[in-house]
Amino acid sequence: MAINGSGYLWANGKPRFTSTNIPTTDEERAFSTGVGAETYSRFVTCPTLFIALAESAYNDIDRAGDIMNGIKSHSKQLIISNGDEQITSREFNAMLVWLRENFALTGKGCISPTISFDANDGELYVKFNSIKTPVSRSLFVCYGEPHPYNRYWKRIDDLQKIGSHEYTAHIPVINDKELIVAYATCEFAGGNIVSTPVIGVVPETLEVRPDDNPLDVYSARIIYDGSMGLGNFMPKTESVVVDENALSQAEGPFGIKGITTSEGDIALYRSAHEIEALTRTAALHFDAYSKEERDLSIVMTAMPSFKKYEAVTHLKGGEFWQKILLESTDFKSDEGRTLPKFSDTKCFYVKDANGIIFNNFLWI
Repeated sequence: MAINGSGYLWANGKPRFTSTNIPTTDEERAFSTGVGAETYSRFVTCPTLFIALAESAYNDIDRAGDIMNGIKSHSKQLIISNGDEQITSREFNAMLVWLRENFALTGKGCISPTISFDANDGELYVKFNSIKTPVSRSLFVCYGEPHPYNRYWKRIDDLQKIGSHEYTAHIPVINDKELIVAYATCEFAGGNIVSTPVIGVVPETLEVRPDDNPLDVYSARIIYDGSMGLGNFMPKTESVVVDENALSQAEGPFGIKGITTSEGDIALYRSAHEIEALTRTAALHFDAYSKEERDLSIVMTAMPSFKKYEAVTHLKGGEFWQKILLESTDFKSDEGRTLPKFSDTKCFYVKDANGIIFNNFLWI
């Protein structure tokens, strides 16, 4: 059982779908042959569970499928978790389900959902087969981000059933020369969770044309408002396992709903297109409600250095929404240097956000 152990360390900086998947230098070949998990996976024959964290910089989820393909076991399973350092309580429970099933005397065979891109009349679709009837299914798509870490994964909910266990979804295309990647995750009765490998395609290779009226797949300046439910926020704590139910919606003043957490931080990864479109003078706005007076820290993570810049603002407390406006110069590194511009970042999180309700995150 491995968590974040995808191998292919020699391929750092060489994206799976836009570069090579084979070592090309003597150093790369020596490293891969000597210590690479991708090499030793071919000698694994026991039941294997691999949990890959989608946002982790230490894990190449695009090559997780290659690792799984090399394993010669009757029972091998992949779970892709939408986090960077933690697995959720649901995924931890799925791990226990897998352990119980595979350490029984007889053991069980694996469920291996499949996924593929397809083109029809110049439009792009994803098809996936859950193999068995799932309790829930989720499809995640990312545009124009070839590197496998810190992606903005957009959840696609408009799935059409086309067979007993087969589903399809139309994937809007704006740029037919831009890489699109996708994966699906299914949860089954009893708590088991299984993900497909990540797949990638450049639409023009399937003779797909850009949509005439595409949806806003790149996200927008409106990052979050109460109508979005929980949006794409993730809970973040110091624990190995995080309770995904820590995030919830709550009512603030005037009956306006926002997002809150019962513990730890709330984190959010943004679309590369959204970030690149920000001007140097862009500012981050949000509303916050706290009954108690307190300080609030927001941390921006710069890419590709992963350097952190923190801004601290003060909440006055009381029965009202407080408007917060932060410029890039409000964010400082540990050395006291300011963040040059928001377009240098890819992720932000609000520290110790428990008990605070947030709404109307947007770039202005």
